[in-house]
Amino acid sequence: MSDPSPRQNDASLRARWEQEVRTRLSELQLSPSREAEIVDELSQHLDDHWRELIAGGTPPDEATGLTLAQFRSGNILAQYMAPLRQSHVPPSITPAAPTGRSASDAPGRHRTRNTLVVAEVALALVLMIVSGLMIRTFVAMRQVQPGFTRPSEVQTFRLSIPESLISDEQQVARAFESIAQRLARLPGVVSVGVSSSITMDGEDNTNPLRVEEFPMPAGTLPPFRRFKSFAPGYFETMGIPMVAGRSITWTELYERRPVIVISETLAREYWKEPSRALGKQVRASGRNPWREIVGVVGNERDDGLNKPATAIVYWPMLNESYQTNTMAYAVRSSRVGTPGFMGEIQQAVWSVNSNLPLAAVQTLDDIQARSMAQTSFAMTMLAISAGVALLLGVVGIYGVITYIAAQRKREIGIRMALGAQVGDVRMMFLRHGLWLTAIGVALGIGAAQVLTRVMSALLFGVGTMDPTTYAAVSGALAAVALLATYLPARRASRVDPIVALRSDV
Repeated sequence: MSDPSPRQNDASLRARWEQEVRTRLSELQLSPSREAEIVDELSQHLDDHWRELIAGGTPPDEATGLTLAQFRSGNILAQYMAPLRQSHVPPSITPAAPTGRSASDAPGRHRTRNTLVVAEVALALVLMIVSGLMIRTFVAMRQVQPGFTRPSEVQTFRLSIPESLISDEQQVARAFESIAQRLARLPGVVSVGVSSSITMDGEDNTNPLRVEEFPMPAGTLPPFRRFKSFAPGYFETMGIPMVAGRSITWTELYERRPVIVISETLAREYWKEPSRALGKQVRASGRNPWREIVGVVGNERDDGLNKPATAIVYWPMLNESYQTNTMAYAVRSSRVGTPGFMGEIQQAVWSVNSNLPLAAVQTLDDIQARSMAQTSFAMTMLAISAGVALLLGVVGIYGVITYIAAQRKREIGIRMALGAQVGDVRMMFLRHGLWLTAIGVALGIGAAQVLTRVMSALLFGVGTMDPTTYAAVSGALAAVALLATYLPARRASRVDPIVALRSDV
C-alpha cells in the first residue's frame, strides 16, 4: 500500500482536529469565568496539530504555516469560540482537569498576590495623604505673618546683669540703654530693640491682668496674659506695626509713668476695635496702680506659627509688676551673618561692661525655623515613607500584571490569532490592574480618614478631610498605577502568536 499523499495526510489531521475539538466541547460545561482555561485547552490542541504535522514529515516552517492558515482562514476554532463564551456552568459542576498551568498559579496564591497589591496601594495612599496634609500645613505656616519682618536681618542675643554686679534697678535699665546705644553706632546697624522676650524664643511669663472697664466678680481670678518688659525701639526693630496710638519713650520709662502697650489680639478681645482701647486702664493686681493704654501693636505669634496670636501686655522695662535683670537684644542690620559682625557686637557690649557674657546668640530666622522644626521633620519622614510605600505598590502592580501576562501567554496568542485587536488585549490587563488599584484607593481613603483625626493637632490651615489633598493624591496614585499596569499590558499585546502557540506554559 502506498503512503498517503501530503494532501490526504493533511485532510486526516484536519478531520482529527475537528473531531477532538467537538469531543472536548461536549465534555466541558463551561462558564465565562473559565474562558481562559478553555482557550488554554484549544491552544494545546493547536500545538498537538502542529507537532503531528512535524511527525508526518512536514518541514517546521511549512507545518507552522499550514496550522496558522487553517487557524485563521479556515476558521475552525472561531466557529466554536462564540458558543463557548455564552455557555455557563451550573453550581454543582466540578471544574475541568488542569490544563498544564503550574501550581504557582493556583487560585489561592492568585488571591494572595492580589490582596498584597491592594494592601500596598492602600498603605501608599494613606501615607501620601498624611504627607500631603503635612506639606499643606508647612506651606500654610510659611504664609502666616509671624509678627516681624525680614527675620534674616535681625541678630538676637540675651544679656543678664546679676545683682552682684549692679543692684539698682535704675542703673540696670541705664546699662541696658547704654549697650543699645553702642550697638546702634555699629556700621550697618539700622536699629536696636530691647525686650525681656523675643518672638517665639520660648520665654513664657503669664500673669493675670485686670481691666478697669471689665471688673471681675469677687473671688474670681482675671484671665492670664503674656507679660513682656520692653524699651523704646523694640517694635521698630522687630518690624511689629503700630496699629493704634504710640510706643513709650525713655523719659516715660525712667519716670515710671503709668503707661502700657498691648497687642491687637488683646485689644479686640475687649473693645473690638484697637483704637477704642487707647486711654483704657489696666493693672496686674489690686495693689498696683492702673496704667493707661497708650498704644496697640500688631500681633506676635509668640507660641509658634501654628498657634493663634498671643494676647501680650508690654510693660515698660522699669515697672512695679514685672521686673527682670535679663533682657534680649534685637539688632537689625544688613550685615547679619557676615564675618566679624558678632565680634563687633560683643566688643560693643564689653565696652559698657566687660563682665557681661552674650547668651542665646541666634538670628530671628533661626528662631522662626526652630518653631517649624517639628512640622518640617514630620513632613520629611512622612514624605519618605510615602515614597517607599508608593514604590512598593507600583512594583507590586507591575509584578502581578507581568506574571499574569506570562501565565496567559498562549491564551493571548490564541486571541490574537482569532483576530483580537491589540487594544482588546491591553484592556484585558488594564482592567485587572485598575480594579486592584480602585479597591486599594477605596480602602486607603477609609483608613486615612481615621488616621488623620488622630494627627489633627499637627495640622494647621488645613482640615483632616481636605478634599483637594485627597483628590490630588488619589489621582496621582491612580496615574502611577495606570502606568505600572500599562507597561506589561503593552508588552503582552505584542506577543507573536507563533511563539505563544509553541510555549509550554
